Amino acid sequence: MPYYPEWKIKKPYDKAPFYLKETIGKDIIVYRTKMYVPTKPSTVKRIFQVLHFLFFSLKHIPSLPIKSKVLVVAPFTINILLGLLLKWFKKCKIWCHVQDFEFDLGIQNFKLGFLSQSLYFLEKNLLKKCDKVSTISQSMKKKLYLKTSIKGYYFPNFIDLDSYKNSFTPHSYYLDCTKPNLLYSGNIGEKQDWAFFIRFCHFNIEKFNFTIVGDGPKLKWIKKQLYKQKNVRFYGLVKSSDLPRLLRSFDAHLLFQKNNILDSVMPSKLLGMMASKKPCFVKGNKESEIKKIIQVSESGIFFDDNNIEKITESIIEYLANKKAIEKKKTVTENFLKENFSQKKVLLDFKKSINNI
Repeated sequence: MPYYPEWKIKKPYDKAPFYLKETIGKDIIVYRTKMYVPTKPSTVKRIFQVLHFLFFSLKHIPSLPIKSKVLVVAPFTINILLGLLLKWFKKCKIWCHVQDFEFDLGIQNFKLGFLSQSLYFLEKNLLKKCDKVSTISQSMKKKLYLKTSIKGYYFPNFIDLDSYKNSFTPHSYYLDCTKPNLLYSGNIGEKQDWAFFIRFCHFNIEKFNFTIVGDGPKLKWIKKQLYKQKNVRFYGLVKSSDLPRLLRSFDAHLLFQKNNILDSVMPSKLLGMMASKKPCFVKGNKESEIKKIIQVSESGIFFDDNNIEKITESIIEYLANKKAIEKKKTVTENFLKENFSQKKVLLDFKKSINNI
């Protein structure tokens, strides 16, 4: 999909036909449709984007076999309509996997006002017509039930732990020096508390080195705020195959989210941070699911306030206790194996999809 980190259609598909059929391996057929992607999103442009994809994807429906099992990933929520057409005309079974409640985000960001109730009514009725609905976090599962009375299935993001076991050489983004190197890697967007991050960098100019790896709508603004900071460096995203090496190279990871926002989605980047076996220092809402995960996995410290001095002292003290960090690595690894390993999650998914 032409989204983060490249907000455009990637090569070689940028020059491909509007409709494209591909075969991967021996038996995987992929139907592709080009879609409109706004460079500067607005309410009207987002609606047009969704309808553009929905309308032009209709062409592929006759090509799909009858009585198939169809997995619909939302967002876009409106894509459920495509699945329901297959259910009604081709007797398919529909599993909707909700990665985010996009209508909540749209109403919050674009102030849709009188449209809110209509969107929630549409969302509820689309989801209730699916044969199965899953979410990526326990918080979202509860939210789904409150919205629709549907007892959803927990299908979390997962991680290939084997890719974090090989020996490696430090990534070129890592700066070898006496100060701890702290990393943020991922989307540079609205959910993170960048105002706090900037103050934290200023306060700790002598204590830490900061590396920001990523892209997103807030990047230019953050660079402008930190351009004089000699302890802050910016880099573009690395390939997914190189991500484990990047995450394992640094001394610790930072994820500062806004305290006043209770996000029901667990950031997928958190799994990579934890799998690296490096301490994770996370700030956010004290009622969030992330807090429980950090505490149970013993993968770092969760902060629910904006006390920079207190957070700085806690991080310095934590990093100084090397023996404690080593002991906690085993707890974190076992937690990931039991809850988020690729093998376990996909095995459970396979069993569930066979039963719909």
